[in-house]
Amino acid sequence: MNYNFDNKSEPVQIFAIDSITLYQLVKQATDKLLSQQKEKKQWLSASECMNLLNIRRTTLCKLRQTGAISYAKFGRKILYSAESVEQYLLENTQEKF
Repeated sequence: MNYNFDNKSEPVQIFAIDSITLYQLVKQATDKLLSQQKEKKQWLSASECMNLLNIRRTTLCKLRQTGAISYAKFGRKILYSAESVEQYLLENTQEKF
């Protein structure tokens, strides 16, 4: 059942649920969210990579050209290795002083 909270004219439906069923529903939702978090993408688009690194397209091109991050090119489409982007972040992390 989906409820549109923006539509104020739609009546609210109230229903009773026992604690065991509620627990099972919450557990299913939690398990699904945790499994989605564990699934890492292997390849990132340019926009995903730029958002992750908080950089502009020109900086991303420089990182690609210098070999700082790995990429694959399919025609005009360029995908960046998520593992190499993560490695780049780790290598450029500054320790607290």
